[in-house]
Amino acid sequence: MAKHLSRTIPSLLLMIIMATILLTGCESSESPLVFSSYRNGNLDIYSINTDTLEEVNLTNSRYDESKPIVAKNGNEIVFITKDVNRYSIETMPISGGPRNQLTNNSNDIPLFNNIEWSPNSDRLSFIQSSTSTAIQSGLYIVETNDSNPMRLTSLKVHTGGNWSKDGSRVAFTVEDEYQQGTYVRNPNGVNEYRLTTTIDSNPMWSPVTNKIAYVSETNSKSDIYLMNDDGSNIKRLTNDEYIKGDISWSPDGRYILFVSRHNCWDPINLLSNCSSATREKESGEKLDPDIYDPEIYIVDTRQDNPEPKQLTHNSVLDEAPVWSPDGSKIAFVSYLDGDAEIFTMSSTGDNQQRLTNNTYEDIDPSW
Repeated sequence: MAKHLSRTIPSLLLMIIMATILLTGCESSESPLVFSSYRNGNLDIYSINTDTLEEVNLTNSRYDESKPIVAKNGNEIVFITKDVNRYSIETMPISGGPRNQLTNNSNDIPLFNNIEWSPNSDRLSFIQSSTSTAIQSGLYIVETNDSNPMRLTSLKVHTGGNWSKDGSRVAFTVEDEYQQGTYVRNPNGVNEYRLTTTIDSNPMWSPVTNKIAYVSETNSKSDIYLMNDDGSNIKRLTNDEYIKGDISWSPDGRYILFVSRHNCWDPINLLSNCSSATREKESGEKLDPDIYDPEIYIVDTRQDNPEPKQLTHNSVLDEAPVWSPDGSKIAFVSYLDGDAEIFTMSSTGDNQQRLTNNTYEDIDPSW
């Protein structure tokens, strides 16, 4: 009997170990995608497993919560809350839970844009704008365990707040005629350097090198450029007459996603009336959807003569492309059926999958 048990117990242990391995392998190891949705009469933040399509309402409140951004460590999200007429920046675990308010502006009403996590996920940068004299507009830095934001620069910042890969500098752009250009600044507010003197927007640091991608307007043309973080070795990545934005680096620092559109791009407040059908109705002019409708493109930054490749092909607005943490997928927003839905695709534009399917607005994807 004892000999029989001695043979049976190891066999049972082996079966348990194998079963555990199989069950673990069946679970999705992919980080959840977060997004905003208006399906409950107000904006809430949801997470979705892109394999099982299981959704979780993370905020589920009577207020509007929007523009979620996943931290670099994948554990937290930052988002904007609108309570009646007051806006605030908050953080919470990506799985839901306690919320931490980082800004408190009494009865004044600031607006927040370009919120960016630091590489260590311990600080945030954001652009604050307000018509109130009690609030200073500009670029701010705040620690995630604090609620006392620090104004980073006296310049009137237009776009930016993106961090270098080591967290030692923050990039931003200025629109003012005499100070226009792209700048970098120490996040502790010590050194500030002007890299360009052109009309720029959306500076984005490579996640693995010291290269900065940005949009620049020259002779009424909007193109994407690449430069070293000291302003040297400027390289043009696109060369056409169409307006561009929504820059997103691949995790390996090789590819850049962007949206290209014609005469309807606002890098801060995205316009939703960019479809050719809307402009045809307003102008009476027959427009070519392949030319006038915003589409998602990808460009290889390592090519000597980069040739952007179009990933989406339709007659509606496609925008907000973001990479999965491992670079295997791209999430984006498309107005394919008249309202905003979340889709994914590969880096070649293939294997497209609809993640959301309802009559409400699903926007702001972040991975």
